[in-house]
Amino acid sequence: MQRGAAASFAILGVLTMSNPARADIVQLYAAGSLRAALTDVATAFEAESGHAVQAKYGLSGILKAEIARGARADVFASANMEHPRALSAAAKSGPVVLFARNRLCALVKPGLKADSATLVERMLEPAVKLGISTPKADPSGDYAFEVFGKADAIKPGARAVLEGKALQLTGNATSATAPAGRAVYGWHVAEGRADIFLAYCTATREAKRQNPDQQIVELLAVGADYGLTVIKGASSPAQSFARFVMSPTAQKFLASQALHPARTERRHVTKLRARNQLKGKIVEVKRGATTAHVRIDIGGQVVIASITNESADELKLAAGQTAYAIVKASSVMVGVD
Repeated sequence: MQRGAAASFAILGVLTMSNPARADIVQLYAAGSLRAALTDVATAFEAESGHAVQAKYGLSGILKAEIARGARADVFASANMEHPRALSAAAKSGPVVLFARNRLCALVKPGLKADSATLVERMLEPAVKLGISTPKADPSGDYAFEVFGKADAIKPGARAVLEGKALQLTGNATSATAPAGRAVYGWHVAEGRADIFLAYCTATREAKRQNPDQQIVELLAVGADYGLTVIKGASSPAQSFARFVMSPTAQKFLASQALHPARTERRHVTKLRARNQLKGKIVEVKRGATTAHVRIDIGGQVVIASITNESADELKLAAGQTAYAIVKASSVMVGVD
Protein backbone atom coordinates (compact mmCIF):
# COMPACT_ATOMS: atom_id res chain seq x y z
CA MET A 1 0.00 0.00 0.00
CA GLN A 2 1.25 3.47 -0.85
CA ARG A 3 2.32 5.61 2.13
CA GLY A 4 -0.08 8.41 1.21
CA ALA A 5 -2.99 6.00 0.96
CA ALA A 6 -2.11 4.48 4.32
CA ALA A 7 -2.13 7.91 5.93
CA SER A 8 -5.45 8.81 4.33
CA PHE A 9 -7.19 5.70 5.55
CA ALA A 10 -5.61 6.04 9.00
CA ILE A 11 -7.19 9.50 9.21
CA LEU A 12 -10.43 8.07 7.94
CA GLY A 13 -10.41 5.46 10.68
CA VAL A 14 -10.26 8.21 13.29
CA LEU A 15 -13.15 10.04 11.64
CA THR A 16 -15.44 7.02 11.52
CA MET A 17 -14.58 4.81 14.46
CA SER A 18 -16.99 6.62 16.78
CA ASN A 19 -19.96 5.90 14.52
CA PRO A 20 -22.13 2.84 15.17
CA ALA A 21 -20.75 -0.23 13.42
CA ARG A 22 -22.74 -1.62 10.53
CA ALA A 23 -23.12 -5.24 9.57
CA ASP A 24 -19.94 -7.01 8.51
CA ILE A 25 -21.11 -7.16 4.88
CA VAL A 26 -19.18 -4.48 2.99
CA GLN A 27 -21.43 -2.59 0.59
CA LEU A 28 -19.34 -1.51 -2.40
CA TYR A 29 -20.51 1.04 -4.94
CA ALA A 30 -18.20 0.99 -7.96
CA ALA A 31 -17.89 2.15 -11.54
CA GLY A 32 -18.99 -0.40 -14.10
CA SER A 33 -15.55 -0.41 -15.69
CA LEU A 34 -14.22 -1.92 -12.45
CA ARG A 35 -16.57 -4.90 -12.38
CA ALA A 36 -14.10 -7.58 -13.53
CA ALA A 37 -11.17 -6.33 -11.46
CA LEU A 38 -13.05 -5.62 -8.23
CA THR A 39 -14.96 -8.91 -8.43
CA ASP A 40 -11.59 -10.65 -8.16
CA VAL A 41 -10.43 -8.22 -5.47
CA ALA A 42 -13.58 -8.82 -3.43
CA THR A 43 -13.20 -12.59 -3.70
CA ALA A 44 -9.62 -12.38 -2.44
CA PHE A 45 -10.63 -10.06 0.39
CA GLU A 46 -13.46 -12.36 1.46
CA ALA A 47 -11.09 -15.34 1.54
CA GLU A 48 -8.54 -13.41 3.60
CA SER A 49 -10.84 -11.58 6.01
CA GLY A 50 -14.01 -13.62 6.21
CA HIS A 51 -16.09 -10.51 5.48
CA ALA A 52 -18.43 -10.58 2.51
CA VAL A 53 -18.50 -7.83 -0.13
CA GLN A 54 -21.78 -6.93 -1.80
CA ALA A 55 -21.17 -4.83 -4.90
CA LYS A 56 -23.31 -2.51 -6.98
CA TYR A 57 -21.79 -1.48 -10.29
CA GLY A 58 -22.95 1.38 -12.46
CA LEU A 59 -22.22 4.87 -13.73
CA SER A 60 -20.07 6.79 -11.26
CA GLY A 61 -22.13 9.97 -11.43
CA ILE A 62 -25.39 8.15 -10.74
CA LEU A 63 -23.86 6.14 -7.90
CA LYS A 64 -22.48 9.34 -6.36
CA ALA A 65 -25.91 10.93 -6.48
CA GLU A 66 -27.46 7.89 -4.78
CA ILE A 67 -24.88 8.00 -1.99
CA ALA A 68 -25.42 11.74 -1.55
CA ARG A 69 -29.13 11.03 -1.09
CA GLY A 70 -28.39 8.50 1.64
CA ALA A 71 -28.03 5.16 -0.16
CA ARG A 72 -26.48 2.48 2.03
CA ALA A 73 -22.88 2.30 0.82
CA ASP A 74 -19.61 1.71 2.63
CA VAL A 75 -16.96 2.15 -0.06
CA PHE A 76 -17.19 4.13 -3.29
CA ALA A 77 -14.80 3.38 -6.17
CA SER A 78 -15.29 5.97 -8.90
CA ALA A 79 -13.98 6.28 -12.45
CA ASN A 80 -12.84 9.80 -11.63
CA MET A 81 -11.64 11.80 -8.65
CA GLU A 82 -14.32 14.51 -8.80
CA HIS A 83 -17.30 12.43 -7.67
CA PRO A 84 -15.72 11.01 -4.48
CA ARG A 85 -14.18 14.42 -3.75
CA ALA A 86 -17.66 15.93 -3.89
CA LEU A 87 -18.85 13.42 -1.29
CA SER A 88 -15.82 14.12 0.88
CA ALA A 89 -16.36 17.89 0.62
CA ALA A 90 -19.96 17.38 1.71
CA ALA A 91 -18.76 15.38 4.76
CA LYS A 92 -20.39 12.26 3.35
CA SER A 93 -17.10 10.36 3.23
CA GLY A 94 -13.49 10.47 4.32
CA PRO A 95 -10.35 11.28 2.28
CA VAL A 96 -10.15 10.33 -1.39
CA VAL A 97 -7.31 8.13 -2.62
CA LEU A 98 -6.14 7.63 -6.20
CA PHE A 99 -6.09 3.85 -6.52
CA ALA A 100 -5.91 3.09 -10.25
CA ARG A 101 -5.68 4.64 -13.69
CA ASN A 102 -7.46 3.77 -16.90
CA ARG A 103 -7.14 5.14 -20.42
CA LEU A 104 -9.54 6.05 -23.15
CA CYS A 105 -9.66 4.04 -26.37
CA ALA A 106 -11.60 4.24 -29.61
CA LEU A 107 -13.56 1.17 -30.65
CA VAL A 108 -13.73 1.22 -34.46
CA LYS A 109 -16.09 -0.70 -36.71
CA PRO A 110 -14.68 -3.28 -39.15
CA GLY A 111 -13.57 -1.80 -42.46
CA LEU A 112 -13.01 1.74 -41.17
CA LYS A 113 -9.27 2.32 -41.24
CA ALA A 114 -8.04 4.33 -38.26
CA ASP A 115 -4.97 4.56 -36.09
CA SER A 116 -3.60 7.06 -33.57
CA ALA A 117 -2.38 9.32 -36.38
CA THR A 118 -5.64 9.37 -38.38
CA LEU A 119 -8.29 8.97 -35.68
CA VAL A 120 -9.16 12.68 -35.45
CA GLU A 121 -9.55 12.84 -39.22
CA ARG A 122 -11.84 9.78 -39.18
CA MET A 123 -13.97 11.17 -36.34
CA LEU A 124 -14.44 14.46 -38.22
CA GLU A 125 -15.76 12.78 -41.37
CA PRO A 126 -19.44 13.79 -41.72
CA ALA A 127 -20.58 10.25 -42.48
CA VAL A 128 -18.88 8.71 -39.44
CA LYS A 129 -21.15 8.20 -36.43
CA LEU A 130 -19.28 8.97 -33.21
CA GLY A 131 -20.54 7.41 -29.99
CA ILE A 132 -19.73 8.45 -26.43
CA SER A 133 -21.25 8.06 -23.00
CA THR A 134 -23.15 10.84 -21.24
CA PRO A 135 -20.86 13.40 -19.55
CA LYS A 136 -21.36 13.94 -15.80
CA ALA A 137 -23.31 10.69 -15.40
CA ASP A 138 -20.41 8.65 -16.77
CA PRO A 139 -16.87 10.09 -16.50
CA SER A 140 -15.93 8.39 -19.78
CA GLY A 141 -18.15 10.98 -21.45
CA ASP A 142 -16.17 13.75 -19.74
CA TYR A 143 -12.93 12.14 -20.88
CA ALA A 144 -14.31 11.99 -24.44
CA PHE A 145 -14.82 15.76 -24.31
CA GLU A 146 -11.17 16.07 -23.25
CA VAL A 147 -10.29 14.18 -26.44
CA PHE A 148 -12.27 16.72 -28.43
CA GLY A 149 -10.30 19.51 -26.77
CA LYS A 150 -7.03 17.88 -27.74
CA ALA A 151 -8.32 17.40 -31.29
CA ASP A 152 -8.86 21.17 -31.45
CA ALA A 153 -5.14 21.69 -30.85
CA ILE A 154 -4.42 19.48 -33.87
CA LYS A 155 -7.15 20.87 -36.10
CA PRO A 156 -8.68 24.20 -35.04
CA GLY A 157 -12.45 24.02 -34.93
CA ALA A 158 -12.49 20.25 -34.38
CA ARG A 159 -13.81 20.52 -30.84
CA ALA A 160 -17.04 22.24 -31.83
CA VAL A 161 -17.63 19.79 -34.66
CA LEU A 162 -17.01 16.72 -32.51
CA GLU A 163 -19.09 17.97 -29.60
CA GLY A 164 -21.89 18.74 -32.01
CA LYS A 165 -21.92 15.34 -33.72
CA ALA A 166 -21.16 13.07 -30.73
CA LEU A 167 -24.02 10.68 -29.97
CA GLN A 168 -24.49 10.09 -26.24
CA LEU A 169 -25.54 6.46 -26.57
CA THR A 170 -24.97 5.27 -23.00
CA GLY A 171 -25.35 6.70 -19.53
CA ASN A 172 -28.76 8.36 -19.68
CA ALA A 173 -32.35 7.37 -18.99
CA THR A 174 -33.19 6.87 -22.66
CA SER A 175 -30.10 4.81 -23.54
CA ALA A 176 -30.74 1.52 -25.31
CA THR A 177 -29.94 -1.50 -23.14
CA ALA A 178 -27.62 -4.15 -24.51
CA PRO A 179 -28.77 -7.79 -24.42
CA ALA A 180 -27.62 -9.74 -21.38
CA GLY A 181 -23.97 -10.68 -21.62
CA ARG A 182 -23.18 -8.25 -24.45
CA ALA A 183 -20.57 -5.50 -24.02
CA VAL A 184 -22.60 -2.35 -24.57
CA TYR A 185 -20.02 -0.41 -26.61
CA GLY A 186 -19.27 -3.29 -28.94
CA TRP A 187 -23.00 -3.91 -29.28
CA HIS A 188 -23.67 -0.32 -30.38
CA VAL A 189 -20.89 -0.55 -32.98
CA ALA A 190 -22.07 -3.96 -34.19
CA GLU A 191 -25.65 -2.69 -34.52
CA GLY A 192 -24.49 0.31 -36.55
CA ARG A 193 -25.43 3.03 -34.08
CA ALA A 194 -21.78 4.10 -33.90
CA ASP A 195 -18.84 3.70 -36.27
CA ILE A 196 -16.38 4.87 -33.60
CA PHE A 197 -17.10 4.67 -29.88
CA LEU A 198 -14.87 6.39 -27.31
CA ALA A 199 -14.77 4.32 -24.11
CA TYR A 200 -12.44 3.04 -21.43
CA CYS A 201 -9.72 0.75 -22.75
CA THR A 202 -10.78 -1.88 -20.21
CA ALA A 203 -14.28 -1.90 -21.70
CA THR A 204 -13.11 -2.02 -25.31
CA ARG A 205 -11.11 -5.17 -24.56
CA GLU A 206 -14.28 -7.07 -23.72
CA ALA A 207 -16.05 -5.55 -26.72
CA LYS A 208 -13.32 -6.78 -29.04
CA ARG A 209 -13.37 -10.23 -27.44
CA GLN A 210 -17.04 -10.46 -28.37
CA ASN A 211 -16.54 -8.75 -31.75
CA PRO A 212 -13.07 -9.77 -33.03
CA ASP A 213 -13.34 -7.68 -36.21
CA GLN A 214 -13.68 -4.43 -34.28
CA GLN A 215 -10.47 -2.44 -33.88
CA ILE A 216 -9.09 -0.71 -30.78
CA VAL A 217 -7.11 2.53 -31.05
CA GLU A 218 -5.58 3.67 -27.77
CA LEU A 219 -5.60 7.39 -26.99
CA LEU A 220 -2.32 7.63 -25.09
CA ALA A 221 -2.72 11.30 -24.18
CA VAL A 222 -5.99 10.81 -22.26
CA GLY A 223 -5.89 9.13 -18.87
CA ALA A 224 -8.58 8.48 -16.27
CA ASP A 225 -7.80 8.71 -12.56
CA TYR A 226 -9.93 6.45 -10.34
CA GLY A 227 -10.74 7.59 -6.81
CA LEU A 228 -11.62 5.55 -3.72
CA THR A 229 -13.31 6.78 -0.55
CA VAL A 230 -14.93 5.22 2.53
CA ILE A 231 -18.38 6.53 3.38
CA LYS A 232 -18.81 8.15 6.76
CA GLY A 233 -20.07 5.69 9.38
CA ALA A 234 -18.75 2.63 7.56
CA SER A 235 -17.65 -0.36 9.60
CA SER A 236 -14.11 -1.49 10.30
CA PRO A 237 -14.34 -4.26 7.63
CA ALA A 238 -15.19 -1.58 5.06
CA GLN A 239 -12.06 0.36 5.98
CA SER A 240 -10.08 -2.88 5.78
CA PHE A 241 -11.46 -3.51 2.29
CA ALA A 242 -10.40 -0.02 1.18
CA ARG A 243 -6.89 -0.66 2.46
CA PHE A 244 -6.92 -4.05 0.72
CA VAL A 245 -7.72 -2.38 -2.62
CA MET A 246 -4.41 -0.52 -2.30
CA SER A 247 -2.45 -3.69 -1.48
CA PRO A 248 -0.06 -5.35 -3.98
CA THR A 249 -2.44 -8.33 -4.20
CA ALA A 250 -5.38 -6.19 -5.25
CA GLN A 251 -3.28 -4.02 -7.54
CA LYS A 252 -2.28 -7.15 -9.47
CA PHE A 253 -5.94 -7.89 -10.11
CA LEU A 254 -6.40 -4.34 -11.37
CA ALA A 255 -3.38 -4.67 -13.65
CA SER A 256 -4.73 -7.95 -15.06
CA GLN A 257 -7.71 -5.97 -16.40
CA ALA A 258 -5.48 -3.34 -18.07
CA LEU A 259 -5.89 -0.85 -15.22
CA HIS A 260 -2.67 0.87 -14.24
CA PRO A 261 -1.75 0.71 -10.54
CA ALA A 262 -1.81 4.02 -8.71
CA ARG A 263 1.26 6.23 -9.07
CA THR A 264 3.13 3.93 -11.46
CA GLU A 265 3.48 6.85 -13.87
CA ARG A 266 5.40 8.95 -11.33
CA ARG A 267 9.12 8.83 -12.07
CA HIS A 268 11.92 11.20 -11.13
CA VAL A 269 13.35 13.08 -14.08
CA THR A 270 16.89 11.89 -13.46
CA LYS A 271 15.80 8.29 -14.13
CA LEU A 272 14.93 9.15 -17.74
CA ARG A 273 17.34 9.41 -20.67
CA ALA A 274 18.75 12.92 -21.04
CA ARG A 275 17.88 13.18 -24.74
CA ASN A 276 14.18 12.80 -23.85
CA GLN A 277 14.16 15.87 -21.56
CA LEU A 278 13.54 19.42 -22.76
CA LYS A 279 14.00 22.05 -20.07
CA GLY A 280 11.87 25.15 -20.22
CA LYS A 281 9.49 27.44 -18.36
CA ILE A 282 5.76 26.92 -17.85
CA VAL A 283 3.79 29.76 -19.44
CA GLU A 284 0.28 28.45 -18.70
CA VAL A 285 -1.54 25.66 -16.87
CA LYS A 286 -5.12 25.40 -18.12
CA ARG A 287 -7.32 22.89 -16.30
CA GLY A 288 -10.33 21.17 -17.83
CA ALA A 289 -12.83 18.80 -16.23
CA THR A 290 -10.26 16.03 -15.90
CA THR A 291 -7.12 17.09 -17.76
CA ALA A 292 -4.62 19.95 -17.42
CA HIS A 293 -2.98 21.40 -20.55
CA VAL A 294 0.52 22.64 -19.70
CA ARG A 295 2.28 25.05 -22.08
CA ILE A 296 6.08 25.02 -21.72
CA ASP A 297 8.32 27.56 -23.46
CA ILE A 298 11.51 25.83 -24.59
CA GLY A 299 13.87 28.29 -26.24
CA GLY A 300 11.04 30.22 -27.86
CA GLN A 301 9.14 27.11 -28.97
CA VAL A 302 6.02 26.17 -27.00
CA VAL A 303 5.30 22.53 -26.20
CA ILE A 304 1.85 21.56 -24.91
CA ALA A 305 1.61 18.59 -22.56
CA SER A 306 -1.70 17.09 -21.44
CA ILE A 307 -1.70 15.44 -18.02
CA THR A 308 -4.36 14.65 -15.44
CA ASN A 309 -5.47 17.35 -13.01
CA GLU A 310 -4.35 15.02 -10.22
CA SER A 311 -0.81 14.93 -11.60
CA ALA A 312 -0.74 18.70 -12.05
CA ASP A 313 -1.80 19.13 -8.44
CA GLU A 314 0.81 16.65 -7.18
CA LEU A 315 3.57 18.45 -9.12
CA LYS A 316 2.22 21.86 -8.00
CA LEU A 317 2.56 23.20 -11.54
CA ALA A 318 2.24 26.97 -12.05
CA ALA A 319 3.11 29.58 -14.66
CA GLY A 320 6.71 30.80 -14.37
CA GLN A 321 7.96 27.50 -12.96
CA THR A 322 10.92 25.69 -14.52
CA ALA A 323 9.88 22.29 -15.82
CA TYR A 324 10.92 19.52 -18.17
CA ALA A 325 8.96 18.30 -21.17
CA ILE A 326 9.68 14.57 -21.09
CA VAL A 327 9.05 13.25 -24.59
CA LYS A 328 7.86 9.73 -25.30
CA ALA A 329 7.06 8.23 -28.68
CA SER A 330 3.45 9.43 -28.71
CA SER A 331 2.95 11.79 -25.79
CA VAL A 332 4.57 14.49 -23.67
CA MET A 333 4.81 14.30 -19.88
CA VAL A 334 5.93 16.98 -17.41
CA GLY A 335 8.55 16.81 -14.67
CA VAL A 336 9.86 19.34 -12.14
CA ASP A 337 13.05 19.62 -10.05
